[in-house]
Amino acid sequence: YTSILDGFAENGQLLSEYKECYAKLSRAEAELSTLREELKEKSLMVDILTHQIKEIDNARLCADDEDEKLEKLRIKIKSAERTAKSRKIVYKALYQNDKGYSAAYLLERASQALSQIADIVDGAPDMIRRLEEYRYDLIDIAESVNSALDLGFDGDPTEKLNQIEPRLNILDRLKKKYGATIAEIKEFKKDAAIKLKKYTDSDETLSELEALIKRLTIETKTAADRLHESRIKAAKTLSDEIISTLRYLDMPKVKFV
Repeated sequence: YTSILDGFAENGQLLSEYKECYAKLSRAEAELSTLREELKEKSLMVDILTHQIKEIDNARLCADDEDEKLEKLRIKIKSAERTAKSRKIVYKALYQNDKGYSAAYLLERASQALSQIADIVDGAPDMIRRLEEYRYDLIDIAESVNSALDLGFDGDPTEKLNQIEPRLNILDRLKKKYGATIAEIKEFKKDAAIKLKKYTDSDETLSELEALIKRLTIETKTAADRLHESRIKAAKTLSDEIISTLRYLDMPKVKFV
């Protein structure tokens, strides 16, 4: 019936305005309802999020690979006594040896000696080149091993280890709670801060939504009233026209209620 009246009264614009106002009002009411449900746990969630953020901040996280570097250093320190002897043997045997001849030194001497007879030894230049390559490879191995086992700091290894262990314990505890890596822990803190802001701003948001709903309710009622008035007027006009037509058709007793 209303669709007939709207078509007769050409209420397309009024109907569209009413539907738009009603849709906005419905969305705002749904958002307010959701927010009120969330606020039931506001106090608890604010305490939890604040604690989580504070715990992560207190850890003073730096590089994303801090835990990996500390773990490697810890292993080096704990293995230092066992590896020290092997480290010296490798370095002195291959590169520098104050008490004897290293492999690199012997290869250099061999290369120099071979160069003295290069004019009578076939392929001597290639042999010299290979000896030099071997020498550089041995030096590289010696330097690599030495660098790999170097602790990278001066001071008492035991004291350094006593600093590393507690730090790794802190990082391990955070990883069990907030993420498998330091990068994930940082991301967790970022998300927690966003959620906390949402809760701390909720009172202002609640007031804004309530004011919005009040305004939209008035606008929706105004749009509904205009549509209703148009329909009432159209119903009267349409009824009069139909009655007039029926009288013309000799049906004078017909009435619309």
